[in-house]
Amino acid sequence: MSGQSQPGARSVLFSASGLIRAPTPTPTTIASPIRLDAELRRIRRSGVALDVEEAQPGMACLAAPVLGPEGTVVGCVALSLHPDEQRGRQTQLIAAARRAARETKQSIRR
Repeated sequence: MSGQSQPGARSVLFSASGLIRAPTPTPTTIASPIRLDAELRRIRRSGVALDVEEAQPGMACLAAPVLGPEGTVVGCVALSLHPDEQRGRQTQLIAAARRAARETKQSIRR
């Protein structure tokens, strides 16, 4: 979703997800289009998506995009782990995910 440049298209996707109507799974779940847009801007700036107990208590994730030849997102490298592990090693994990995403991009080009 962070690769989607049109706010209107993101709103349609967000509405279709059911998050607006559904109870949120955790207190940190993003359940408003305004918060989602802010988070997607942060993701585009940093190049990494972070989730700490947004989908499920006791679960954290981070992801780095794999970019295709045109610079569009064609996939991602993602890690799922315990939130304490992510907090304790976040810098190293982000660097590893970015490195793996770059290597994956290079292998796609071959």
